[in-house]
Amino acid sequence: MEYLIFPCESTVNFLSAGKFVSSSQWTHMKRTIDSIEVLIGVKGNIYIQEGDSKFTVKPGDILLLYPGRSHFGYEYSNTGDSFYWLHFVIHEDLEILSQTDFNPTITILKNNPFARINDDKIILPKFLSDVNVDRLTVLIHQLLHVYKTPYYTKKMADYITASLLIEITNEYLLKINKNSIKNLNSKLVLILNWIKINAGNDFKIEKMARELSYNKDYLARYFKKNMGMSIKEYLLLLRLNSAKKFIFETNMSIKEIAYKVGFNDYNYFIKVFKKQEGITPAQFRNTYFNLHYNNS
Repeated sequence: MEYLIFPCESTVNFLSAGKFVSSSQWTHMKRTIDSIEVLIGVKGNIYIQEGDSKFTVKPGDILLLYPGRSHFGYEYSNTGDSFYWLHFVIHEDLEILSQTDFNPTITILKNNPFARINDDKIILPKFLSDVNVDRLTVLIHQLLHVYKTPYYTKKMADYITASLLIEITNEYLLKINKNSIKNLNSKLVLILNWIKINAGNDFKIEKMARELSYNKDYLARYFKKNMGMSIKEYLLLLRLNSAKKFIFETNMSIKEIAYKVGFNDYNYFIKVFKKQEGITPAQFRNTYFNLHYNNS
């Protein structure tokens, strides 16, 4: 495994981005580029070889392609397979380190299941699998909107690109620390998984407490102490993130999306969505509707 590492204050210059959807059986052209490319799997399998290394990019996978290295498709993808792509450059202080050269030291913060490491560095692994891409999807759609809309300054795209890279770093650190989190607090992981699985259903804290064999009041206090928010607040966050993903990636109506992610009251969904985003779900969809479809 290799890692691309550079300071957070480095100048990130956005070049281009888009969503590729294969209209027939497709394989990536052979080429060598002078920028860094990020691929984020959306549907199906994308087969990319860089040098002697072969990668299969599945939904939720992230692959970095490095400048100056030849890459190409080594197998055909099927009709409808898709991925997001992003090209950017870093002009200074860029390091590519191997697994033997880079071994992150993880610090588990007391009462916090999330890892923190070198918060002045962006750390991008060569390949990252099975990532929660909800927040990345929101950022890349915002980036695509800025890319296709006249803006006062192109710096907006640079800022969103940097934010997206920091988000990938965060997902990487969460993933490599997953086993440590389980060992540290298996109870909390069990609770979080139960909420995630049942977030789209008619959610009842009483049912969760009963199925996990906890007292309801104890469960509520324990969750608030360890997560810094209530179960209701966390559930709302999960549902809104899911809603934004459906708004971006489907043609479902806003009402259908509301019910699908667990809101039985459509008007309440509109209210909480607007409170978080500052605009209604329909306005959110119209604001970030621009997608740039072409080769990566």
